[in-house]
Amino acid sequence: MKNTFLTLLFCLLVTILFAQAPLETKLQSALDAVYQAHPEAVGILVHVETPEKNISWSGAAGYSNKDTKAVLNSDQPALIASSIKIYVAATMLRLVEEKKLRIDQSIGNLLTEKTKKLFSSDGYDLSTIQIQHLLSHTSGIANYADEAYIEHKDKNPNYRWTRDEQLALTIKKGDPLGKPGSLFSYTDANYLLLTEIMEQVTGLPFYQAMRELLKYKTLGINDTWFPTLEDKPSGTKEMAHQYWSEKNWDAQKMDISWDLYGGGGIACPAKDLALFVQYYFNGKIVEDEEIRNLIFTYIPTKETEVYPYYLGLSESNYHGMKGYGHGGFWGTVMMYFPTINTSIAVYIQDRSANRLRGNVMDALSKVIFDAYADRINAYQPIEEKSEIQEIRETLTDYIEGTANGEPDRLRKAFHPDFNLYTVTEEDSLRIRSGEKYINNIEVGKKNSRVGRIISIDFEKEAAMAKSEIVIPGWRIFTDYFLLLKYQGSWKIIQKSYTWRPFPNTESVN
Repeated sequence: MKNTFLTLLFCLLVTILFAQAPLETKLQSALDAVYQAHPEAVGILVHVETPEKNISWSGAAGYSNKDTKAVLNSDQPALIASSIKIYVAATMLRLVEEKKLRIDQSIGNLLTEKTKKLFSSDGYDLSTIQIQHLLSHTSGIANYADEAYIEHKDKNPNYRWTRDEQLALTIKKGDPLGKPGSLFSYTDANYLLLTEIMEQVTGLPFYQAMRELLKYKTLGINDTWFPTLEDKPSGTKEMAHQYWSEKNWDAQKMDISWDLYGGGGIACPAKDLALFVQYYFNGKIVEDEEIRNLIFTYIPTKETEVYPYYLGLSESNYHGMKGYGHGGFWGTVMMYFPTINTSIAVYIQDRSANRLRGNVMDALSKVIFDAYADRINAYQPIEEKSEIQEIRETLTDYIEGTANGEPDRLRKAFHPDFNLYTVTEEDSLRIRSGEKYINNIEVGKKNSRVGRIISIDFEKEAAMAKSEIVIPGWRIFTDYFLLLKYQGSWKIIQKSYTWRPFPNTESVN
């Protein structure tokens, strides 16, 4: 009895001491807890910037090199991939601020003659595509960075791409997807065109134009650069390795030109990324508030209703608080929470574990939000999830549950009487029960399935949805769902599907 009492007393004292610990200690503990539970991340870099609490903290866990077991340093730089898109958007808005562009301006007269001829030859009417369409991925331009593009990189890791080659590949991949502003389709080709426009307007290489327009020198953003296009800044630490273990990729052993010309390309420490976001939203980059807020320009489509996207910026919600940011291919993500003027950057060093960036963001934001509890409780009501968000969560349980070997998530998503329907190659109807489908999922066995939600439509308690499931080297499935909401949650009651063979392409050239 005495020992039990002493144990409880000890636990109580530890809890009290932790509650009184500095925020930096709590943040490091939160980071360590995620890493210890998920060492497959290899390493995790983070930075939290919350000026009101006098917090400018960088943290690290794990390794910068999984072969040598070199310890990861919190101020090591790494590639941020598509998290660059807010930098590109900010650059374009600086050109608006300098009265050199408008976001509703047609791109028809802003591109090189070569690029204009290329896109016009494929049926694109460049006079109808505006800068805001490129920034918001609503231009209708096809995506070149598909599975075949990844396969090419896998086989040719040191191939040196040019921007012109990637734009030409865009045209080869497919015709216009639709009229500008009518649909959302994420493609780096939009941002390649934006960097070409920067060069046409400024007369400078795009990376130099970005450096000057974004005021790196003035703001002390000293460790940010485009590797292979610029020299590493003096005094900047060596880059941390970034992996895709499923493909045995190491970014440091590959030519990064495949993701360099505006869709990705920047390398920096987590601190530089978090500070850049902080500086942008506090008016230190685009000083004109009206122009600065153009970054929240919203072009509504069915797709953006599901996944709100602005100009190089997407919207997320953590613990009931809205934030704005962008993720990247290598496992990066940054978020800015305007209610408490806080920015958080997270790097996961192995792309195969990039799902953990959400775990880390969730853990770190919880620590910070607790420090602002009085304000949040008074002024930041917990937002109820929209029906679209709830439907999306149900579909995500299906997509991720099948990919990660989690049958319980499928049982959560499916109605008990759920059935799957398809037409066989012999032209007969095949019907399978949901329970039989779930029983084929082996617990903990992950596979190469990659899924995305294409559309959601609902009225009251009924909904329809469409998704695409890619199984590299085999098939691409298209799934159509019927869902109903009852007893407070959405359930998939039926799925019909079809498939087509995965493209067998030897080269993307």
